[in-house]
Amino acid sequence: MRILSWNVCGDLGTAPRTAEKVDELRAILNYWEEGEEGEEGEEERESDPVEIVCLQETAGRNGQLNQYLNDVGYTTYLEPEGDTGNGRTYVIGVREDLGIEPVETYDFHQSFKFEEIATSPTRVPYGIKLRKDGIEFYVYTLHATLGGRRIEALELFSNSLNNSEDNIVIAGDLNCEAEELEEDGISDCIELFPDFDGCRNHLDYIFVRGNLGCVNGMNSDFSNSDHHPISAQIVFK
Repeated sequence: MRILSWNVCGDLGTAPRTAEKVDELRAILNYWEEGEEGEEGEEERESDPVEIVCLQETAGRNGQLNQYLNDVGYTTYLEPEGDTGNGRTYVIGVREDLGIEPVETYDFHQSFKFEEIATSPTRVPYGIKLRKDGIEFYVYTLHATLGGRRIEALELFSNSLNNSEDNIVIAGDLNCEAEELEEDGISDCIELFPDFDGCRNHLDYIFVRGNLGCVNGMNSDFSNSDHHPISAQIVFK
């Protein structure tokens, strides 16, 4: 199954307008849904529909992106990103018509205990437990906290995933530049999530653990934002 993750806002100076975001999301989903005939001597690209969509920094429940996903067959689950009251929302969309069954949703509000009082927005992950072909797995989306507690917040999230036998997918914007990680003695964000593997672009990641593999990772060139959509195939081992 293919998963797509995208921070649809990002830097306000480069973020596209909402109508442009919908057009970009439509183009990306259609790219995977439709496949493509190969030219002479080239292999045909088969249809590989996106079965799970994780969006960060969307508008609220009636936002156009959420509505578009509903219109094209996704069941969507929404949660405010944090306690800042700025109206930004996580969206997880699943294609139940392709055999994905929702089991339970999860949020982490009030579950992270920081050492110091917050001086910047505190964002927490949002997740859903799904089932496909009798196999259960968790999908968590995250728009990482800004400011000095970013690494601490990621470590708290990682530590909360303490059952190493769980099948877990993490897809989102971790907001970590290489220079910041190096200051904390960390070579890559994936070091914060032991036993995970996956793919990444500049700021956005898809990680998997358990009896899951992450293959055919691909960044999209559609976006005008500083965040480019990232997708990958999740396979059951």
